[in-house]
Amino acid sequence: TSFFFSRRPGFFLLGMSTLAQFINFFFAKFWFLGGGLSGVSWSIAGKTFGYLCMTFIIKDLVKVFVYRAMDYKPASFDEQKERRENYHKIQAFGTTDEKQIVQQKSLRASRRQTKHTWEIEDEDD
Repeated sequence: TSFFFSRRPGFFLLGMSTLAQFINFFFAKFWFLGGGLSGVSWSIAGKTFGYLCMTFIIKDLVKVFVYRAMDYKPASFDEQKERRENYHKIQAFGTTDEKQIVQQKSLRASRRQTKHTWEIEDEDD
């Protein structure tokens, strides 16, 4: 695992986290719900935003060091694709062996053709 800038997160995650930051900043600066509270000054809002950025970087550093200490290796997209394909092969054919899959496909195709031939013969009668 690497730092936040080396891999792009999903657009949905990026959008939602950015939206949450702006909503929090908006509420802090322009508090409008009353209750004896008021919005903070631009100085405090800027310091808060800086604090949020700083803690984000610190948390990312901690994440990288912990993952490296654990020797964490996330699955690559190719591995995930291969797992998904193997799952579908097992669901459809009961195996991931290509030879057996080819045999089953040809057997199924011949059965379909035989069934289709019977249907044609029935129509001729």
